[in-house]
Amino acid sequence: RHLEELNLKKNKLYFLPKEICQLSELKILNLAANKLTTLPTEIADLTHLSKLDASGNHINSISSSILLPTSLVDLNFSNNQLDLLPDSICALFNLSQLELDGNKLTQLPNEFGKLTNLSHLTISQNDFIIFPLQITKLHKLKELGFGGNQLTYLPPEFGNLRELENINLASNLLSTLPKEISNLQNTTELILSRNGLANFPSSILELNRLQN
Repeated sequence: RHLEELNLKKNKLYFLPKEICQLSELKILNLAANKLTTLPTEIADLTHLSKLDASGNHINSISSSILLPTSLVDLNFSNNQLDLLPDSICALFNLSQLELDGNKLTQLPNEFGKLTNLSHLTISQNDFIIFPLQITKLHKLKELGFGGNQLTYLPPEFGNLRELENINLASNLLSTLPKEISNLQNTTELILSRNGLANFPSSILELNRLQN
């Protein structure tokens, strides 16, 4: 019961027994690269859990009845089959890092902007056509990965993300950038390869800290 870290990575687990949720002192749980399709509803009982890695499984939905521990700081659902995130994810106010790469997402929950402590967000290789305005409310965001989607347009509100340092928008369908991108004065890396840019956006010249 005093176990703090449990690593079950790269096994052949199809489900997680609910008894694991009795490990009340657990802080790190690694479930990556298994065959899970869901998580036990009791997972909210892990009230000390700060890091959960469920990447590389077969999770296609997270039931609204599954509440994730609000103690989570680092959450990884990359390379699953998620097409929708539950509203309950917006209650993870301590979350600093969220990885959702390689899913089938097309939208984010309406209250996603409440994740105000989020500094690292990656949603590359999904099915977004429209950039979610909820992200522009994440004013502490320093790293954003949004490559490999189908974006044709970035809203002017993108310029509100003034703390952004690393931005990956590669492999989208962007033909232009909003002039407000010049507001991102902390940006040191901006990746725009494999888009449809017809002209060099002059606003990039105002990003004085840009290195790459």
